[in-house]
Order: sequence, then C-alpha cells, then structure tokens
Amino acid sequence: MDNVLTWFRYSFGSAVGLASKAGFDGYVAVSYPYGYAASCALGSLFKDADSTKPKLFLSGEKDQFASTTRLKSFCDNLQTEQSLMVFENIDHFWHGKESLLFQPIVSFLVMHIAAMKTI
Repeated sequence: MDNVLTWFRYSFGSAVGLASKAGFDGYVAVSYPYGYAASCALGSLFKDADSTKPKLFLSGEKDQFASTTRLKSFCDNLQTEQSLMVFENIDHFWHGKESLLFQPIVSFLVMHIAAMKTI
C-alpha cells in the first residue's frame, strides 16, 4: 500500500463516518456523540461502527452529548485496537482548546502509520 487514509471527523460527522463502509486505514473521532440523547437519534450508526481499523477517540469530560462512562464502555467493546482520551474541563465544542488535539493525533498517526502501510 502506497498511501494511508486516516479519517478525521467531529461530532455527528464522526458517528456517520465511522459507521460508513468506506475504505479507511485509521480513524480519529473528536467529540464522538455517544450518550443517551445521541443514542436515540444515532443508535443504528453505533451498531455499524466496529471495524478492524485502529481508532482514536478524543472527548471532553464535560461533553454535553457523550457520557464518558458510556463512551469508555463502547470503546472497550470494539473488536480492534482503539484509544480513548478524555480531556479535563473540555466540553463538546472545545472553545479555543482545539490545540490540545494536535499531539494525540500526531502520536496516533506515528504509532499506526507503519502498521497501516503493511496491511
């Protein structure tokens, strides 16, 4: 494989993108909306979210649309390697704290890009 495709999605887009069957080698979901209210609207997408590709979930502990406990349980039940990072004092919208996302995303890419290229 010459190229590695990693998808980066935010909120609703991360739920839709992760459930899609499009070909991607890795996935980064920011503010993945896995909570009770979101489950009512997006439940079918969550059922299709599992794949064998590595995933990184980045969430704020004060996310209004994702329960940290439920998101952790969701991630623990995925069939492949994944990481969940929860940031203190961050809500769903990150409000000027987006720079906190840079280092975890770069680390994820560095860690997984060689493995992705051998697939």
